[in-house]
Amino acid sequence: MMNFTRDHSRTPMQWNTKPYAGFSTHQPWLKVNSNYPHVNVEVADTTSHSLLRHYEKLIELRTTLKPLIYGDITFLNEHKNLLVFTRKHQDETLLIAINLDAKVHRIKTDLDGEILFSNYHEFSDDQRILRPYEVQIIKK
Repeated sequence: MMNFTRDHSRTPMQWNTKPYAGFSTHQPWLKVNSNYPHVNVEVADTTSHSLLRHYEKLIELRTTLKPLIYGDITFLNEHKNLLVFTRKHQDETLLIAINLDAKVHRIKTDLDGEILFSNYHEFSDDQRILRPYEVQIIKK
């Protein structure tokens, strides 16, 4: 019988390209993911569009933009695989558009404004197009 445990989905933290991903100087009890030479904190720290940089940018936005802190939320009726909503505080409005699908979707909502965040490092020329799994935060 197979042992059902959360450990099968976990790996040691991948810090760098050293043996055992810099997690330990000895072989850990959990297997290190084979992608550790390319996916680790040291590489992410030097890459401008890494997941680490995205989290830093999102934390910065969350702590500086009043609509994300205090704003009222209004969900907009869109496609079932899109999550589109506005956050409004006083005279400032942010539109957050998230494509939860592997397909490109055109959204109906007026997105004209300044893109403050996108998880794609190249912004789309047409803000009404959301690429697969794209997230945009737009200041209207």
